[in-house]
Amino acid sequence: MKRIIPYLRLLSRRDSILVMVIAAMIFVTVIYPLSIMVYGTFKSAPPGEPSPLSLNNYVKMFAGDWFWEALGHTLWISVGGTVLGVFFGVSMGWIVVRTDTPWVSKLEIPMIVPFFLSPFIGALAWTGLASADYGLINGWFDAIFGIRPFEVFSPWGMIWVMGLYYSPYAFLIVSGTLRNMDPTLEEAALSSGANKFQTMIRITLPLMAPGIFASAILIFVAAAEQFGIPSVLGLNQRWFVLTTRIFYLLQEYPQDYSMAATVSMVMLLFTGGMVILRNRFIKRREFVTVAGKSFRPHVVQLGKWRYLTLGYLLGYIILAVILPFGTFVAISFFRFWSIHPKLKYLTLENWKYILFEYPTTWTAVMNSLFLSIVGAAVAVVITAVIAWVVVRTKAIGKDFLDTVATLPVAVPGLILGVAYMWAWLNAPIPIYGTIWILMVAYVSRFLPYSLRSIESTLRQIDKGLEESANISGASWIRTFFSISLPLLKPGLVAAYILLYVTFIRELSCSILLYSSGSEVLSVTMFDLWHDGMFPNLAAIGAMQLFITAATLFIFSRVFKVRITEVVK
Repeated sequence: MKRIIPYLRLLSRRDSILVMVIAAMIFVTVIYPLSIMVYGTFKSAPPGEPSPLSLNNYVKMFAGDWFWEALGHTLWISVGGTVLGVFFGVSMGWIVVRTDTPWVSKLEIPMIVPFFLSPFIGALAWTGLASADYGLINGWFDAIFGIRPFEVFSPWGMIWVMGLYYSPYAFLIVSGTLRNMDPTLEEAALSSGANKFQTMIRITLPLMAPGIFASAILIFVAAAEQFGIPSVLGLNQRWFVLTTRIFYLLQEYPQDYSMAATVSMVMLLFTGGMVILRNRFIKRREFVTVAGKSFRPHVVQLGKWRYLTLGYLLGYIILAVILPFGTFVAISFFRFWSIHPKLKYLTLENWKYILFEYPTTWTAVMNSLFLSIVGAAVAVVITAVIAWVVVRTKAIGKDFLDTVATLPVAVPGLILGVAYMWAWLNAPIPIYGTIWILMVAYVSRFLPYSLRSIESTLRQIDKGLEESANISGASWIRTFFSISLPLLKPGLVAAYILLYVTFIRELSCSILLYSSGSEVLSVTMFDLWHDGMFPNLAAIGAMQLFITAATLFIFSRVFKVRITEVVK
């Protein structure tokens, strides 16, 4: 008994109680739904209905050609999107950080704009540019050469869109690695007789390897769990990947909840394994690239070639931002969009319909803003508490809490939606199909997005101020709110903006959990797309782009934060 008493005292401390409360919350919102989904893979009946347990779903899935086809498609576009995204990101990072290319300081923000934009809207925009039937670029080639060389409704189209809109992930990670790299290593190689190319291959690239590999795994997982792009560019052609196959299983009649859960389980193991591989690689391959003194990164003088690299950066911005989203907004003002758009079809009817006649528009706008503004705030507060407990206390189980809080990063949004269907579809608390289930899903799914940012900010703050407050008699709650939170402001603001943007464009969770009255903007666009109302869809998509841009501008001015710092 004497041995147990010290542990009981530790457990009764307020910080330990806080750990247990937060861990219980994560268990209810993440671990419990996933457990119910796993249980559902052994059933043959829908959620809430009894059935004997068996391995029939797994046998049926592995014996089906449709599964292996969807898995092969997923791997194909994920690998392709990763290769293209890493190529764009790494090359742009090297040009921006390590060359004398002009205007790079002014181009850095436009280059990371795709990070804030929805890949789903990117796919929609590229249909207006590269569809063989009505793509604008094909129209230009048709007028000049009499050919239509591009078809975005294809695996290559999916790879292209994924590569464009996931390349900022690699750019941000690799450019950070390059900025922190000690230039004396490269200077020593050059002074030893190596030329610039040999120095890059033997010194720079090996030192960049952890950042390149980390970004590749991040893009690969994001591409594998992507639902919006393959749903736009492949679903109507019945070209399935795992995510769209899961969606199809839940939309066709009769709905096969058990098989959807089984495929989701396979995908969860796949993405979770990739995340674990990434974490282990980073821990094992830590290269010392930062010296104990200040330095400037080694800059390569390109001479006349610097204008070629400038053109490369401008070309990416045109292809990823200006051309697709300019075309997307233009489509909203045309009655018909064709391969050769005519000015006589210009109209405001699409906007009139969306703003004043379409019944879902303002419901979706208000729901998206509510979830983004309030949900992001809730997530940031929870994350701040978790970070403070992990960094500043000696609570029992704080390391376990830190691990559990980062688990959702390995859970694709669509899979979490399937898990919530199994857990809450027939639950006594009627939250399924309401905006509150979306709030819980958003906050649970994206907690890891802000946790590391806030933790790193907190570790940089001298805890002497908090200790002084405690010595002066302040409680830990008062210390947290009076000392810690104000000092955490930069990290909190960056996390809030990141979550706001992520919430307002979210589709994967929402598409399975919404019902009439709880639609969000992405779901409304998805419905309009499958109803064939492309110009009307473009109008509501342009609204989402405007709302995102306007709020980012307001946040950057009000909170005095640079947008580039948000994503770093």
